[in-house]
Amino acid sequence: SNLGGYATAGEQDVGGLRTGSSTVITFHVTVPQTGDYHLSIFDGSNSAASDVSGPTNIFVRVDGSSPQQVWLPAGYNWVIWNHAGTTVHLTAGQHDISLSTTGAAGAATHGDAIINKIDLQLDDPAVQNQAVYQAEQATLDGARADYRAQGQSGAGAAGIGRGQRVTFWVYSANDGYSDLAFRYRGAGSAQATLNGQALAGPLAGSAAGWTVRTDRVYLSAGINKVVVTGDGGGVTLDELTVTPVTGAQPAASTYQAEDGALAGTARVDNSYPQANGGVVTGIGGGPANSLAFTVHAPVAGPYGMTVRFANNQQIVANHYNPDLMTAPADISVNGGPTFHVNFGNTFSWNQFWNLTIPVQLRHGVNTIRFIANPQYNYGTTTIGVIYSGDGAGQPLRSETAPNIDQITLAPVQLPAPGGR
Repeated sequence: SNLGGYATAGEQDVGGLRTGSSTVITFHVTVPQTGDYHLSIFDGSNSAASDVSGPTNIFVRVDGSSPQQVWLPAGYNWVIWNHAGTTVHLTAGQHDISLSTTGAAGAATHGDAIINKIDLQLDDPAVQNQAVYQAEQATLDGARADYRAQGQSGAGAAGIGRGQRVTFWVYSANDGYSDLAFRYRGAGSAQATLNGQALAGPLAGSAAGWTVRTDRVYLSAGINKVVVTGDGGGVTLDELTVTPVTGAQPAASTYQAEDGALAGTARVDNSYPQANGGVVTGIGGGPANSLAFTVHAPVAGPYGMTVRFANNQQIVANHYNPDLMTAPADISVNGGPTFHVNFGNTFSWNQFWNLTIPVQLRHGVNTIRFIANPQYNYGTTTIGVIYSGDGAGQPLRSETAPNIDQITLAPVQLPAPGGR
């Protein structure tokens, strides 16, 4: 009955969590057992609203206890749902979980958000600490599902010959390290890659029994591509088990943008409270306006470079299209050729997202440089422009890079537990 509407649980939402209000939204919940629960709050917040400048802070209480501050992300419009989470401890039985605009010691909400629902999920390491991907259910290119294998964990396995591939699409909740455990057997060998980067050493087993090889690798938040390709002979692949590494991330180093070397119009802006310090703006118009990081690599090889950035560039929207712009950056390592990366729109200059980019570093000191070359129309040599009725033009493509808060560098692969 409402084909143009947005998906909303229960078809309704509740507003009022905004600057200057005294709103409290209380959920009466019942949980089956005592433990820590992940609380996910589904919100909508219009980044273009007058009192919204990035995420909206609200305060969560359990049964009237001390509040936790949670930042609800801003989006393009009110009912395009986002979510933010925290952890709450609940005893078995009934509880009141409230979301309010007042915190401790005079803290208050700044922004505006509407609430669709909350979800509660028991934090159960036995269930959630690992994800198992069955090979017979993966994307098979030449490889064949084998339901006659003996001793496999699931319904079947995947038989891999030379040049045949099995592709897993692996989810990671955060940027960080996870252990990838491949279970396989066979007298042949295969090579595994992560997001196009080869993992060290082949998968080589024996026909006598199942072998498990574990690789500790850096995954990007979201979806990662793991491909196993046959080198020769036959390999039977049973499953891929993914276990996130908890606690402090080993071997990851963070560099703040304001500590980098600035050239031309690039400058430090300290006006964004959601940034980790200052951000660098004004990277654009070619190589004269740049940001360069001097970084140290403990070992040579491929690294994941996670860029924390903000981008809210857009042209004037029409009645059906928001016309959000991506922001380009052309990146070079140690003076090498630039490679082009597009950064999505974060809906606010005060809302920061992460994007992980593979880079190749040498041992010791390296220089990573960000510029933004002009973007051209297809088949022409001029920057694309859209004209309004008064003859004024706006570029169809962004002319500047995103605002950059920081970068984090981590080797793509580390020695796995047990020395592999």
